[in-house]
Amino acid sequence: MNSSLTNLFRRTTSTGTYYPEIDGLRFIAIALVVLYHLSDRAIRSFKLQGGQDEWANSVRDLFAMGDVGVHLFFAISGYIISKPFLDRYALQSTQTFSLKQYFLRRLTRLEPPYLLVMTGIFLFLSVSGYQTSIAKSYYETSIPLWQSYLASLPYLHGIIFDTGSRLNPPAWSLELEVRFYILAPVLMIAYFSLRRYELARSLLLVGVIGCVLSQAFMFGGHFKSNNFSLFSYIQYFVIGILLCDLHMRRPHEMPSRSFSISIDIMSLAALIIFARSHQWLGYYPVRELVKLLCVIAIFYGAFHGHYFAMMLRNRFISLTGGMCYSIYLIHMPMMQVLVERFAHFLPAQNFALFLLIQAAVILPIILVTSAAFFLLVEKPCMQKDWPQKLSENAKIGITALRNRLTKNVSNPKTFD
Repeated sequence: MNSSLTNLFRRTTSTGTYYPEIDGLRFIAIALVVLYHLSDRAIRSFKLQGGQDEWANSVRDLFAMGDVGVHLFFAISGYIISKPFLDRYALQSTQTFSLKQYFLRRLTRLEPPYLLVMTGIFLFLSVSGYQTSIAKSYYETSIPLWQSYLASLPYLHGIIFDTGSRLNPPAWSLELEVRFYILAPVLMIAYFSLRRYELARSLLLVGVIGCVLSQAFMFGGHFKSNNFSLFSYIQYFVIGILLCDLHMRRPHEMPSRSFSISIDIMSLAALIIFARSHQWLGYYPVRELVKLLCVIAIFYGAFHGHYFAMMLRNRFISLTGGMCYSIYLIHMPMMQVLVERFAHFLPAQNFALFLLIQAAVILPIILVTSAAFFLLVEKPCMQKDWPQKLSENAKIGITALRNRLTKNVSNPKTFD
């Protein structure tokens, strides 16, 4: 992949500093989500086609890792959002920072792609009358489509209806992200303003453990997270804050080659345990604390490992991870249509083969479409000044059109 193509698809950051390892972690997170959704939709479609395979549920369960992918996204968000606060309040950076710009950046960066996708889905479903039989959140609800749309726009669907959006079920996690963005300034200004760093970190760790134990106490030892409450997932955002603090405030020297390989093994083991934690660990407090330790090990390996870090920095992996927001927004609507339609042409005897063929056809289509959406919509919104540029270009266009009309009126053409 040449450098010009790399620059074309590389995400634009607000600080100008690019960490391919973070985008590599985003790739892992979005891969876990997409593979889970594909296998889940595929097995529903397989059964609707009359498929009989005693191993179907077992094969699907191999990819039942979507929740942990979202949890990894939450930790990454905590890490990324912490950076400007750390620079301003702890490292005394010379970079200017204001809460107004912080919220404006979130609004102009994330809102246009979200609004475009949600509005596009709403119009498609309303005009086409398309009905799906493999999306429970769509057909097992009495919520009118227009109400679901209006509640989704301000990220309030989970609060209002206590269920995911009919338009785009994965949007539930974006609602939690928005609530964290609102809470983050208070939390991080308080944390980074403390001068006794070790005390601040200790308090943060106590807070994380306290959140997990409180969740278990309130909802039971086998508590299943309430998808629509930030409290259910706050520990992942907070651990991201701690990881950013440890990485940026006290950067470590790169370890020796032999030790870095040991870190690779630790990170890979942590990733496997993290991905399979819901299958292997039943008791909620233990599972959550183990997952948080795994997140720490995964991040440590991303910055201090050798082969593990090299994998995350791979161009395809990091660039695809950089497009994760576009993929997350559009993969589910496309998947539900493609899986359902394509299933009619596949044999329904072996689910593993059924899923493999679905993946071979559908995943490239989703990737190419997401890349186009990223280039045309998301990446332009990464530019800080895109609203000003859009306004200036609109003014230039209006002025040119006005001048053209004025010229035509003052010098009308005559025909003999």
